[in-house]
Order: sequence, then C-alpha cells, then structure tokens
Amino acid sequence: MVRTLVVVLAIFGAFQNAVADTENVSDRENWYNFSAGFGPTVLFGAVGAGISIGAARQVAPEFPFFMGVDLGAHIWNYGRGERDALKSFPLNAEGTTTSFPLLATFYYKTFLPLMPAAIPFVGVSLGPNIYSTHVVRQEEGVEVPYQTTTIYAEILLRMGLQIVFSDEASITLEPKLGFLGPAFLFSPQVSAMWTI
Repeated sequence: MVRTLVVVLAIFGAFQNAVADTENVSDRENWYNFSAGFGPTVLFGAVGAGISIGAARQVAPEFPFFMGVDLGAHIWNYGRGERDALKSFPLNAEGTTTSFPLLATFYYKTFLPLMPAAIPFVGVSLGPNIYSTHVVRQEEGVEVPYQTTTIYAEILLRMGLQIVFSDEASITLEPKLGFLGPAFLFSPQVSAMWTI
C-alpha cells in the first residue's frame, strides 16, 4: 500500500515538473485548438459509436474563451423489432442509422494555479445534425430497402478536463450530454488536442 502511494506520488511529481518546464498555459495568447476524438454514443438507450473533429480559437488575448466548430459521425445498428428513439423507420425493419453533426462550439477554460496540467472547461455545442436511416423492411415476405434523411437540431453541454502534456499536446475527457431532436443523447469522448 505504501509502495503504491510512493509510486503514484513520484509519477505525479514527475508529471507536474514536466509541465512546469513548459510555458504557463494561462499566459498563452490567441490559441488555436484542434481535436480528434472517439467514444460510445447513446441515443435514448441505443448504444452506438462516434468520432469527432473540432477546431476552436481563443477569441481574445488574456481571456480563455474559445469558439469554433465540431464535426462528427455517429452510427447505431438496429435489429428487427427494435426502433430508434426518433422513430425514423418501421418496426419490421433492421439496419443502421447515422448522424452527422455540424455544430458551433463555445467553451471557457478555467486555469488552476496549483495544477497547471489539468484545465477544466465548460461550454455548449449547437447546430444541425443530418440523421439518415438505411434499413431493410419486410413487406409481405419481401425485403424492401427503406431510407430517410432528416435534419434535427442538436445541443450538447460540454464539461470536461484537458490534461496537458506539453505546450502543443494534450488530451481531453468529457461526457457530452444533450439532445438530438427530442431524444436524449450521451456521447462521452476521449480526444487528442493540439494547440498552436
């Protein structure tokens, strides 16, 4: 137990020293953040997978507020007798639904003087989502392709933690929560972030 605690403290100390050797991230001006991430996506109980890419810019020096865009893709598979939360296809069908969010993003970073390697942030993403259905349905014993595409509004609450490894590289951990149309959406992600 004591050995484990010593090892954890040693790793944490080395990590903090490595970060201290870089410039103070709170003094950076005009950041550009680029990110790419992945994770599960839960749409009202249906579990799928998602990826995202994003870009954001600090709006003013000395003020850690960022605005940008987030793009992505999500996919869910449904078996016969299952139905998506948006009811985009009949019950006697099976196949996939995909969504492509095109979101404006706004977030604020809070710098912690005692832990410069951990940067909490909070924000929101909102915009249109292109939601497509590609299934096969049964009609009198014959399989018939069935496809629809609908544009829904999407809004996500963005709360997370950026873990800094250097001036340019970090990862973010965030549980994205919100709505895709009328359906609850939970999309936790791990993302790599590059800052220039």
